[in-house]
Amino acid sequence: MAFRSNRSVPAADGTDPTTLSGAFSRTIAFPTSRTLEAMLPPATIAERASEEAAFGRVAVDERGLTAGMRLHAFQPVRALLSAWREARAPFDRLLTPYMKDIDAIDRLDAEIAALQAKSDEGAARQEAALTADTRYAQAEQRYRRAEARYEEKYAENNQRLTTVWGNNPLYAVAMLGIGATEWLINYDTFFGFFQVPAIAAGTTIVLGLLLAFAAHGHG
Repeated sequence: MAFRSNRSVPAADGTDPTTLSGAFSRTIAFPTSRTLEAMLPPATIAERASEEAAFGRVAVDERGLTAGMRLHAFQPVRALLSAWREARAPFDRLLTPYMKDIDAIDRLDAEIAALQAKSDEGAARQEAALTADTRYAQAEQRYRRAEARYEEKYAENNQRLTTVWGNNPLYAVAMLGIGATEWLINYDTFFGFFQVPAIAAGTTIVLGLLLAFAAHGHG
């Protein structure tokens, strides 16, 4: 597992057991083929069994092994484990100062996993509560219908993106032009009807704004 530490780590120097990298290299270089040494050959097992059977009745344990066979079977395993501990001893010794950092990272990973699980659980409860709410279900249905309609129109228009003219300064100029046109057309009419310039101007402005908003909404 990768870890970080503020302590300086000796540089790797081949398989030098005095460096962390070197000790690690020596550890992983331990030949796995040595596990075969811990297996008794069938001929040896048969020979040991014959020797014990020569004494007459023999006692076996729950694994079917006699005391002598257990000694012969476990001795190579103990020797192999001893060799493995000896091979990794330099790495274990050099790794000891960093164990607090490694344990801290492991605890942090566990805390992150716990917080993530708690967050997922809370989100699941919230989603279940919203799903059970009739208003939420209706809003979701409306959203789905609107989304389906949008996709339908989007496909009908060859997947062309909507042009939003409202963000263009020329759009405001065009709306102002509509209002000015409405003024030129209707002010004289309203003035002739009301005979009051303020009322005629106000009515013309209101009508111009309504017409501009109608054009905006239609667009």
